[in-house]
Amino acid sequence: MTLAQYKGRVSGKVVNMETKAPIGLVNLVLKDTPLGAATDTLGNYEIRSITPDLYVLEIRHVAFKPRFHVLRIRPGENITLMVELEPETIRLEEVEVSADAAEAKRLHQTYASTVIKEEEIKRSGALRLTDVLRSFEPGSLSRNPRRPFERAPFIIYLDGAYVAYIQGSLDNIVDVSQIERIEISRWVGAAPNFGPGASDRVLQIFTKKAPR
Repeated sequence: MTLAQYKGRVSGKVVNMETKAPIGLVNLVLKDTPLGAATDTLGNYEIRSITPDLYVLEIRHVAFKPRFHVLRIRPGENITLMVELEPETIRLEEVEVSADAAEAKRLHQTYASTVIKEEEIKRSGALRLTDVLRSFEPGSLSRNPRRPFERAPFIIYLDGAYVAYIQGSLDNIVDVSQIERIEISRWVGAAPNFGPGASDRVLQIFTKKAPR
């Protein structure tokens, strides 16, 4: 048995427990490993090249309650795991935000953005989110083509919802044809909010279906 045949794989689909509708942008991670995946718009996922062992699969989405599965991967085994997530009711406290003129000016300078519009994306011919970044924000990419991102390149938001970064999953976040605009900015307060070593660049993606 070759090394590739020796390793296992987990794949399947994640759906809403109540409606049975597929859920996109779900993060699935084998705890204490770098292995993981994010579901596509149809709720499908796949994690490959898993060394045989006992694992805990952590499944998270901002709008659903997290789930955990214990998996035993045997040599060359391909597991199909269908997951149902229970919607999470999130209650937000009322918050009043205010800033004086000096503070507003400082924030404006801090959050100076690059805005990439739908028309510009179409002209570039980009088919994936990484294609868009290569065209408009090449500094965010690694020089090693096999490892386009050496670390989390951005703090990512999709239509205002935080998206946890998993290496290699950027192209699963959104279908480029659905993007209305992208805003890339720098946030000097990133480390206190997301931990030491966090990227200070914020990638905000707004889709055509986003509520206004």
